[in-house]
Amino acid sequence: MTTSEEWEAAKLDHPVGAVLRGRIAAVRPFGMFVEIPGHAGVAAVVDAISYHPDRDPVPPESWPAVGETVEGVVSEHSEHNRQLKLRVG
Repeated sequence: MTTSEEWEAAKLDHPVGAVLRGRIAAVRPFGMFVEIPGHAGVAAVVDAISYHPDRDPVPPESWPAVGETVEGVVSEHSEHNRQLKLRVG
């Protein structure tokens, strides 16, 4: 569970529009969870619809694997689940 302090710090360090680079922590059918450096308690999420690094949709079997690095732009701070949303591409 993310504390209020962790969540507020992550939002300040990674405002909407900022570039964020992190390691893939988990891959699910709907997208990927990305670890945020310096904010272990907060997740960033790349929804399947938001992952198109070459401007074309990418099938899930071609997504980065757990442990690989991804870079995206923070598109939203999702307050209800305390996640940063990322857009890649």
